[in-house]
Amino acid sequence: MKKRISSEKAAGAGAVVSAALASMCCILPMGLGTVGLSGALLSGFFEPLRPYFLGLSALLLVIGFYFAFRKPVAGAACAAKPSKLSQASRPTLFVAAFATAAFAMFPSIAGLASGGADSLSTEVASNVVVLEVDGMTCQSCAPGIRTELLRVPGVIDAAVSYERKVAEVRVREEQAPTERRLIEAVETAGYSAQVAGP
Repeated sequence: MKKRISSEKAAGAGAVVSAALASMCCILPMGLGTVGLSGALLSGFFEPLRPYFLGLSALLLVIGFYFAFRKPVAGAACAAKPSKLSQASRPTLFVAAFATAAFAMFPSIAGLASGGADSLSTEVASNVVVLEVDGMTCQSCAPGIRTELLRVPGVIDAAVSYERKVAEVRVREEQAPTERRLIEAVETAGYSAQVAGP
């Protein structure tokens, strides 16, 4: 009985850990960005491994649910009343499944929740500079780039599109920042950029 309970817990915990690792491509850069460090290298490392970690998460959850809900083998040991620990393992497994799903969806949710704009507001007496951005691995990369661009003096608004891999920056005609300064802002966020060609 104890072996079964530990198998359920191990599978549930493993699913949560592997789902968290699958989202490290987005969680680490956001966490490191809050303390002023770039996580682009770590993000690039975890992004190709994401499908494997998500697959491992699903497999571990299936194993956990199998152990939690399989019918006991007939015998004297199984006829005993289940312990409180055994009864608590099923709800804990559902919590692990919820946490796994939350980590798996994190990249999509983080990009939406963190205020990443992908279209520019209009304003008179301004120009738009379009930058091609390299290194974005998910939607949650865009808000960090936008934040750095908005810190540049002379920038009115910025829209970063993960799908198109571009940043459109609306700058004042007077006091416009140089293109190099805008590229440096993207580099500060941990990515590389170049001015888009005509």
